[in-house]
Amino acid sequence: MIEHHHPLTPTQLLSFMRAQPWAIEASVSPQGAPQAAVIYVAITDRWELLFDTVTQSRKHQNLVKNPRVAFVIGSEHERTVQYEGIAEVPTAAELPGVQAHYFERYRDGPTRLTWPGLVYWRVRPTWIRYSNFNVDPRIVQEWDAAAIATWK
Repeated sequence: MIEHHHPLTPTQLLSFMRAQPWAIEASVSPQGAPQAAVIYVAITDRWELLFDTVTQSRKHQNLVKNPRVAFVIGSEHERTVQYEGIAEVPTAAELPGVQAHYFERYRDGPTRLTWPGLVYWRVRPTWIRYSNFNVDPRIVQEWDAAAIATWK
């Protein structure tokens, strides 16, 4: 049975994103080839994605050369978020806050602190699309960087 729903508010979008434990991350290799990986993500109150990886990973090496990145978050019940943004490694001063937020979501996060080359990334959104094809009429909403910047 298809349900009837209204478009999401930014707060509802944030709740949906936070309910998803992982995302598919897509970056571009230095040779221009697309590369994707399944990763765990934590979402800040500013719709930023946080994740950890190691410096030897393809995603890390790709993002160092080209910080533009895309994600697909969710898939259950034909609901997804497509997310594009700019990735950056937090500064030394920002890192404790990023880690605290990530560890709040993933309690096992501190166990990886001993991994050689562990690094954290923060992604700031430049475009988000929410799609829900399990309702009638379907819901497809898009926000660009200017719209996202107005969210509190």
